[in-house]
Amino acid sequence: MADQSKNGKTGCLIAVILGVIGIGAGIWGGASMFHSGMSVLNDMFAHEYVVPGRHVVDLQKPGVYVVWHEYFARKDGKTYDASPDMEMNISIRHRETGRQVVLQEMGGRSEKIDTPDRKAMAVGTFSIREPGQYLLEVTAEENEGQTVLAIGTAPDEKVLSSVGPACGVLLLAGLALLGALVFGIIAIVRMSTYKRQEPTSPYQMPPPPPPQA
Repeated sequence: MADQSKNGKTGCLIAVILGVIGIGAGIWGGASMFHSGMSVLNDMFAHEYVVPGRHVVDLQKPGVYVVWHEYFARKDGKTYDASPDMEMNISIRHRETGRQVVLQEMGGRSEKIDTPDRKAMAVGTFSIREPGQYLLEVTAEENEGQTVLAIGTAPDEKVLSSVGPACGVLLLAGLALLGALVFGIIAIVRMSTYKRQEPTSPYQMPPPPPPQA
């Protein structure tokens, strides 16, 4: 019976330790996922410009980039609210050589971002081998008004590389909390069983004497 009580207390201690690990890992994993998501989102919309117009885009790395139409956006204290179907002519070329960059359509895919401060859809992708400055020229009908165009890195690989470890930590947190629950239940059962059993004395008491006549 003493062993049952001891085992129950040990189980409670293990449950508390696993619970603390699970809660700590959950908090860290959630914060890491939020930070990673914000970092990826910032990279996706790294270069924002009000269009129609002409702008110089400084692309420091070779690779694949996505052009986003932010039909609802807040920039420099001003809110832009345009039609998502706004027709635009987009031209991108190397500033020094004048070489035109081929802007490929999304091929039927519908990549969209919808947050309280930003509503955007991907309008095309392009790739560059030579980092440097590029000229972005956008024209549209006069009655279309202004909107925001953004250029950023493709999100797929960055999402997996940054959010993946956070997902692993959250999985570890879930397993730790599950283990804490299991050990806690076992400990409670053992301790309640110990309390229900009445202790017996190892000594035999003599029978009471017969009543005197």
